[in-house]
Amino acid sequence: MEKIIASKILKIAKLFYKDNSPFVSKYSWSSDYEFDIPKPILSIFSDEDFLRALMVHNKESFDEWGIMDDSKIIIPTLKTFKVLTRFSGSEAVARTYRDTIDAYDERDLESRLNNCEPCYDDGEEVDVEWYDREGDWQIEHIEQITENIKRIKSLL
Repeated sequence: MEKIIASKILKIAKLFYKDNSPFVSKYSWSSDYEFDIPKPILSIFSDEDFLRALMVHNKESFDEWGIMDDSKIIIPTLKTFKVLTRFSGSEAVARTYRDTIDAYDERDLESRLNNCEPCYDDGEEVDVEWYDREGDWQIEHIEQITENIKRIKSLL
């Protein structure tokens, strides 16, 4: 996406949100990625995951949305992550899964997993230890396996 288009989207979003940042949540468990995008914005650009990532990556400049210089806008890029998750519970079992998931950054990935998009156990089960059943999921390890090509070229 071009920065000029991203700037216009952020400007329209600012009109809808006014001075109420979408990143302020009344829930302590809430992620930056868990907010509603106004439907008129989705009618302009329908990739809801990208729009949410665009807003999260530019949240520090929320007060400047629509008036900031295009060069300051951060365009998120989709990255691929290998994820190792583990369920520990009183079912007398601990299961470990491995998966490869596209996300804009680790917080986006965690939000997707927490909202079962995909679910923690959608990947390959790599280990099982039987115990009991009543427990919680944990993200054991995240490893980004793709890199932003522009950033790599800038390092050369």
